[in-house]
Amino acid sequence: MFSVIMPAYNAEKCIGRAIASVFGQSRGDWELLVIDDGSTDGTAAVAGSFADSRVRCLHQKNGGVSAARNRGIREAQGDYICFLDADDVWRAGHLAELAELINTFPDCGLYCTGHDTRLRDGRLIHRTERCLRDAPGQRFVCSDGYGALARYGYFLITGALCVPQTALDRVGLFAPGVRSGEDDDLWLRIFAYYPVAVSRVVTMEYDRRQSGLTARRAERYENPFPGRVAALLRDPAVTEERKESLRTWRERNRLSRSRQCLLAGDRAGARDYLRRVEPARVPPGKYLTTWLALGLPTGLLRQIVRCRDRHYYREK
Repeated sequence: MFSVIMPAYNAEKCIGRAIASVFGQSRGDWELLVIDDGSTDGTAAVAGSFADSRVRCLHQKNGGVSAARNRGIREAQGDYICFLDADDVWRAGHLAELAELINTFPDCGLYCTGHDTRLRDGRLIHRTERCLRDAPGQRFVCSDGYGALARYGYFLITGALCVPQTALDRVGLFAPGVRSGEDDDLWLRIFAYYPVAVSRVVTMEYDRRQSGLTARRAERYENPFPGRVAALLRDPAVTEERKESLRTWRERNRLSRSRQCLLAGDRAGARDYLRRVEPARVPPGKYLTTWLALGLPTGLLRQIVRCRDRHYYREK
């Protein structure tokens, strides 16, 4: 059985659509745990209007998305844990496609389907098609998740993922109190010990209409995973293939953190991260442009990134 974890905070306007997409699945072997994370609007009433024994509505004081998801995981009764935010939706075949992946690749620690991104003007961009256009097939397995990220880019999104409860028992849950990067931290921990199964079939829509990507880029990214890398590199249970890819991930992350510091106006932090990067493990163009960006005003850098994002997402 699949346990679907849906954290919700003041999601009255969108949560009904998200829940309806779970009811619209072609498979019925699921339970839905809605965790109302201290909402002050009608979120609880909307969630409670779905009268079905498979739906459980849990209420807690506001503690953030990690605390809400962890509460759901602890209460879950299924062998496989899925995630769906209250403003996103699944297409009818999502759970069926995950079941196909699980049956085909039963020993993985993470299962991922394709997703589209819904823009603020209502259009869809086919994110998975962009990332996985060079993938080896419609469904495939990656023995090294870090290497897959380096090859394909960031093809994961939380609402399209499924994790066996046994994997969570091994690596732990979401890091509480982290405002951003809490999901990346968990997936990267799973990568250390398990292969990842991927489907290019698009079964999920990520709704970007309530977000502002460029604005978030200027915020500090709090993913705690970089602090775990040294211990993982010493862990004999992590294969040498994954350790080598993890070293590359670490250097690319340092470069990324340097660029984030620049957008936040922290030039000292940007310079510190950049000096620690091993140039041979990062894209040379990004490495060079980051050094050059140290000499540009923060406002100009933000404008450049904003223009790039608009072009990437084809926004007007």
